[in-house]
Amino acid sequence: MKVICILSFLFLSDAIAAKTHLRTTSENDHGIVNHLAKQSRGLGDESQCKSVAQDTYRGMAVLMDNDNSGSFFPTQGDVSIANSLMPRGGTFPHIKAICTLTAAVPSESPPFCTLETTFVDGKIMSTGSPPDLVVMGGTGAYLGAFGTMTTAEDFTRYLNGDISFSASIYYCRLIIPGPLFP
Repeated sequence: MKVICILSFLFLSDAIAAKTHLRTTSENDHGIVNHLAKQSRGLGDESQCKSVAQDTYRGMAVLMDNDNSGSFFPTQGDVSIANSLMPRGGTFPHIKAICTLTAAVPSESPPFCTLETTFVDGKIMSTGSPPDLVVMGGTGAYLGAFGTMTTAEDFTRYLNGDISFSASIYYCRLIIPGPLFP
């Protein structure tokens, strides 16, 4: 358990350092951030970094009214669950999202969210508060992914129950030669 906590701490420290550098770098030079992230992990050139272009995702979301306020407007502790948020004009990637309102006045702080982005060849898991979420890992072609998912700070909620927001993902993954489990 200690090893997992230490590795998580090191990963988050590197992500914060890379994010801080990204914000101070003109034109978001991912090449420099990528190099620094690789260097801090001792990866050399054994990782591959890519991005998923910004798109707008929209779909049905269910709001769980946890305090029984009965209001159309969400309150602290309410949870929004979206099973299939689709990109404009396409089917992949699509997103599942669970977001919890953590502030007493929801407009004062973004919710805490977990998003699962599904591609044809795997998934990427992200968590955090918009606009900057941490890519925590992945499956399939995204196994071992790390990076940042950037979303709009304010999700649009429609009267029919739909929500929409824009999102992009910048991620890296290790290239592991040979079989993963011999």
